[in-house]
Amino acid sequence: MSTRSDSSRKSSPAPPEPARRPSGLAIDRAPGLQYLKGVGPKRSAALAAIGISSIEALLHYFPRGYLDRSTILPIAKTRSAAGAGEAVTVIGEVYRSEVRRSRRGGRPIFFLTVRDSSGFLTCVWFEGAEWYRKAFEPGEVLALSAVPSFDSYGRIQFVHPEFDRLRGCAAGCMGSALTAGGGFGGWLDRASLPG
Repeated sequence: MSTRSDSSRKSSPAPPEPARRPSGLAIDRAPGLQYLKGVGPKRSAALAAIGISSIEALLHYFPRGYLDRSTILPIAKTRSAAGAGEAVTVIGEVYRSEVRRSRRGGRPIFFLTVRDSSGFLTCVWFEGAEWYRKAFEPGEVLALSAVPSFDSYGRIQFVHPEFDRLRGCAAGCMGSALTAGGGFGGWLDRASLPG
């Protein structure tokens, strides 16, 4: 009969401790979101409304969708894509912009006309007309993505399109759709990202 000593018994391994985040990281000492370039107090408040109140939360916020801008249509071909109900992307130069008042209620509506070698396209924003009025410059090149639709006169239009500014960006750009509410459409455009 063999006997074992208590020292020969193997003890079960201790449960692992939960991972701890190192304290003192620069992100912990960073100023509030409103002090980031391009954010400010209004956008910071809008981000806080959707639960993003720190730089860490902003870094861990992922896009709600992804717009594939690798297939780009000329403006003239958007008419045939209107019935499909899928978003398309066009690249155009800002030709004209204006704010008009609605017939009922007099609300401001922003209209942006872009052009390429095949034709013209009107984009319409029913919200934020004053902001959009100041956002675009004549001659600026944009990638615009939306589901094409027809206005009351049968003309093709984009309503509230996602857009990227194409300063230094090749024509097959891909971009994320970071509109989470609070009016962030186009905020993180190619021009505002480092690198």
